[in-house]
Amino acid sequence: MNALPKRWFLPFLFLLVTSVYWASIAGITSSNDGSHFALLRAMTDQQQFEISDYLSFTENQDYALNGDLYFSDRPPGTAWLTLPTYLIGQWLPALPLPTSKHDANNPHLLYALIPTVTAAGVAVLLLYSLLTRSLQISPAIATFTVLSFALGSIHWKYATLLYSHAMSSGLLWVVLGLSLHWREHSPRPWQNLLLGFLLGALVWVEYTNMVAVAWIGSFYCLWQWKNRTGLFWFVLGGVLAGLVLMSYNLLNFGSPFELSTFNVDTTRWPQNKSFANDFATPIWQGLPALLVWGNDNQGLFLLSPVAIVGLWGIRPLWCYSRILCVFLLGLFGCMLALFSMSTTFNPATNDGRYLTPFLGLWFVAVAFGIQALPKGVFTNGVLAVLGWLSLQNQIWHIAYSWGHSIDLSQWRSWSIAPDNLARLSHAVFHNWQNLPAWWLLLAGVAGLAGLARTLWFARSPKDTA
Repeated sequence: MNALPKRWFLPFLFLLVTSVYWASIAGITSSNDGSHFALLRAMTDQQQFEISDYLSFTENQDYALNGDLYFSDRPPGTAWLTLPTYLIGQWLPALPLPTSKHDANNPHLLYALIPTVTAAGVAVLLLYSLLTRSLQISPAIATFTVLSFALGSIHWKYATLLYSHAMSSGLLWVVLGLSLHWREHSPRPWQNLLLGFLLGALVWVEYTNMVAVAWIGSFYCLWQWKNRTGLFWFVLGGVLAGLVLMSYNLLNFGSPFELSTFNVDTTRWPQNKSFANDFATPIWQGLPALLVWGNDNQGLFLLSPVAIVGLWGIRPLWCYSRILCVFLLGLFGCMLALFSMSTTFNPATNDGRYLTPFLGLWFVAVAFGIQALPKGVFTNGVLAVLGWLSLQNQIWHIAYSWGHSIDLSQWRSWSIAPDNLARLSHAVFHNWQNLPAWWLLLAGVAGLAGLARTLWFARSPKDTA
C-alpha cells in the first residue's frame, strides 16, 4: 500500500478500514447501544433527555432513574456526538439495514453509526501519523502495525457499534495528536482552549476517561509550564467541557456531580452503588483476564496474538524517548490496571471491551517491537502468522457477537467448503449492501472539503489581510 503516492496513502487507508467497519455494522444489537440510541431518539423526536418512550431499546435494564423518570445510564456524549449525522440523515435517502435487534424498521438508523465508524477510522490515521512523523517508524512497519490494530484487535468490532468505545478512541487520539504536536510549541490561546475542551469532552463519552484526562492534562501542563497564558486557556477549555456535563447531570439527576451510571436500578446492578463497588475485583484476577484469559474473558494477547510483539518493543521505545514511553504506555498501564479491578470487565462480551480506546497506545510498542526484531524471512513469517491469527480471531469474534450470531448448525463438515465461507462472510459483513452509500458519503464530504479549500485559497491578498 505504501507504493501509493504519499498524498493518497492516508485517504486510501481511511477508505479501506472504514469500508470494512461500515460493512460489518449489524444495527443496534443490545441493551448497551440500545441505551445510547434511546437517548438519541428522545433528543431528536421529543427534544428531551427522558427516554420512557424508548425504554424497550434498553431492554428494560440499561437505564438510570430519577423518581419515576427514565434516562439512559450511559454517558451522554456518544448520543450528543451522533446527533448531527442522525438529524442530517432524516433528509437523506433511506439506508435499510438487513437486520437490527432494535428499531429495525428505521430507514435512517445507519446515519447514527457514521460518527462511530469515522471516529474509529480517525484513530487509525492518527496512530499511523504518530508512528511515521513523530516516532520515525518506517512506513512499511507503520502500515503493518496500524492494520493489525484496525483489523486485528477488538477495535474493529467496536467501530461497528453505537457503544462509547470507538467514539472515545477517536477523541482520545485527536487529543493525543494535538498534545504531542504542541508540546514543543506555543499554541495560540484559542488552540489551547480547544485542546482543553476536547480533553474535558473525553468524560462525556466515558466516565472512566477522567483518569486519562488527569494523565494527559498533567503532562501537557508540564510541557507548557512557561506558557502561563496558554495554560489558563487550556484549563478554561476543560472547565467549560466539565460544565456541559455537570449541567446535564443537574438537569436530569438533581446534582452536577450525580452521574447516570450511579443512578441505575441497583437491585439489578448492585456494583453500581458506588465507585468502590464498581472497581472491587482483585487486580491479580482481572489483569490475567484482560491480557490472556480469566472469568471466561478473552484477553488482549489471546484475541490479538500480534500484540505480544509489544512486549519486545517497550525497551526500544524507552531508549528512543523516555518521556513518550511514560506518556503513552503509562496511560495504557493506568487504564489496564483500572479496568482489571472493574467488576464488569467481562459483561457478556468476553473481550475486555473497556480497554478498546487505549489499545492503539499499546500498538506503539508493537511497532517498536517489530522494528527491533532481527530482519529476515523467518521474522517476516512469524509476523505474518501472528497478523493472520489476529485477523482471523476478530472475524470469528464478530461472527459470534450479538447481532451477527453465526449459526454453526448449518455448517458443513468440510473445512473450506464455499458455502461455509459464504455463511461466515454473511455473518460478519451484515451491511455490505450499503457500501456504495458509504463511498458516496465520503466522496461528498471530500468534494465539499475540496471546494472549501479552493475558495479559501482563492481569496485575494487584500481579503486575507
